[in-house]
Amino acid sequence: MRAALGLFTALPLIWDGREQERAWIAAPLVGLLTGVVWFMVHQLAIRGVGALSAGVVVVAVGSVLTGMRGLRGLYGLASATASEHRARAAPPAEGMGAVAVVLVILLEVTLLQRVNLAPAAIAIVPLVSRTVQTLLLREGDDHVGLSAPTTAIRVWCGVLAVALLTAPIPLAALVHPRRLNGPVEGLEYIPLGLVALAAGLVAGLITRAWVLARFGPLDPRGWHTIGLIAQTAALAAVAVPIA
Repeated sequence: MRAALGLFTALPLIWDGREQERAWIAAPLVGLLTGVVWFMVHQLAIRGVGALSAGVVVVAVGSVLTGMRGLRGLYGLASATASEHRARAAPPAEGMGAVAVVLVILLEVTLLQRVNLAPAAIAIVPLVSRTVQTLLLREGDDHVGLSAPTTAIRVWCGVLAVALLTAPIPLAALVHPRRLNGPVEGLEYIPLGLVALAAGLVAGLITRAWVLARFGPLDPRGWHTIGLIAQTAALAAVAVPIA
């Protein structure tokens, strides 16, 4: 668990390569713990500062928890892409990286407002992101600096992720007033979670294919960008049917 927290969060934990296999299995659990923090922060913020500001606070807290790795990865890839096509007198490539980051942040803030009717669904979004990152790290991705999980570990990671999709059910009971639960209650969170997981996986596969085609071997920038895009796709999947 310590290795998984060190790998997927910005917590200053010391771990070694011998713990890495267990880190992959625990990836969905670390994602869920992050998601529970999202949920708690969202509930506190929405009562204090309103829906829009609550979305901003959740995105900010999520970025701090991960050390902004996803946003930094996206910034790097967007800047590198822009530099390949930059013409004379064009804006600096770094500006394109900043634009990409701002667009993703604005999209996530907007989507978080739409989840207000079923805020417990927020908890599974980081879970999907961490799971997709684990499943899509393959043999040959040596530039990432991590050993890829084995097929058996991927299976266990996937099984645990699906099992943890039930987490919003007890969390929903903590939301007051009840009207915030909107049209999604009880077991209805499970198919919603499965759709989010599928959306994150598809988005992650597309992102991985694009990174490999554009930049060659996957590196930390690309791997963390996969997690960010999967996170945004999962958030869209739970937000759109609810609103």
